[in-house]
Amino acid sequence: MKKTFVNELKEGSIVTGPFLCTHKSLLFGKNNKSYINLKLADKTGMIETRIWENAETLSSNFDKNDYVQIEGKVVYYQDHLQLNVFEIQKLDPTQFSPSDYLPSSTKDIPQMYRELLELCQQEMKNVWIKQLILAILEDPQYQAPFQKAPAAKTNHHAWIGGLLEHVLGLCKLAKSVLVHYPQINPDLVYAGLIMHDFGKVEEMDADRSFEYTDKGRLIGHLIIGVEILIKKAAEIPNFPPKILEHIEHIVLSHHGRLEYGSPKRPKTLEAIVVHYLDDMDSKIQGFIDLVAREKGDGDWTSHNNRLFERPLYKNTQRDLEGLSPTSKEQKEHVVATPKAKEESKKNSKKPLTSSLGEILQQSITEKNHS
Repeated sequence: MKKTFVNELKEGSIVTGPFLCTHKSLLFGKNNKSYINLKLADKTGMIETRIWENAETLSSNFDKNDYVQIEGKVVYYQDHLQLNVFEIQKLDPTQFSPSDYLPSSTKDIPQMYRELLELCQQEMKNVWIKQLILAILEDPQYQAPFQKAPAAKTNHHAWIGGLLEHVLGLCKLAKSVLVHYPQINPDLVYAGLIMHDFGKVEEMDADRSFEYTDKGRLIGHLIIGVEILIKKAAEIPNFPPKILEHIEHIVLSHHGRLEYGSPKRPKTLEAIVVHYLDDMDSKIQGFIDLVAREKGDGDWTSHNNRLFERPLYKNTQRDLEGLSPTSKEQKEHVVATPKAKEESKKNSKKPLTSSLGEILQQSITEKNHS
């Protein structure tokens, strides 16, 4: 049984136990000495890892995506924890379950899937859109991969069930936003949110680690998502082409900018809504995930993160602790008696002077009277 988990590691800890190697590269330092750059993971998270000594010899003991037994020590380096490994050996993969070594959603995945289907049934009024989206969600080809896929490799919702959690959360956000804007078509927004990243069911492989498939690297999830839409719409007799065009546009434009990978910028109200909701949710969760990964004592994260490309301040909540007035103080501050109000009014007319100022003022008054 695994004894030490990534989320339990602390600076100075000596670590012995099994992990999943999700990244491996043999590199050379400035002194031309070889070392191994690794990422080791379990279901609670991932830690940057280095092998500094006997790198070339130890490199032959294992490969990427192997389960490995390690011995090492946790150090604090460049604002985050790092594991320095002394010994490493490949383990028999049949003795391990991938679900124990990849991060997974803390929420009930089947329940989230049922919630999403129920939302489609209850909120979607357009029969064409409802039929299309349910046909995709309930297709056995996509049902299991959609519930397993992460929403991203590292940036946000990077865990088993992350894509489903991201999509369901977005639909709930949309439900609270749409009531304020009757000009928006809710069905197109829900369809766009469900499909915007749906291509990740084929773009990413989540068996041993979160890696891009060949199709994912060559085509990408935007185009894959559009392919799925076209294929499923073709199976529905007389499906309206205009509806398909609108959902395709949302998927293709949801990154917002050409330099972010969208072949089109959002050009409909629904596409703009999907883009900004997706951007907000991914940024907020990405911030939370980054702070959780870099759980050192410092107030700032490292600047080396792809989602923000700048250091982020961790401790806003800590800064505000104890600064709110107690109930009694708040009451005394807000509810003043008429007498107290009158006294305050009189005092407000008095000049704010120092003791020296009062003496000078008195001296001037006496001189004028003499």
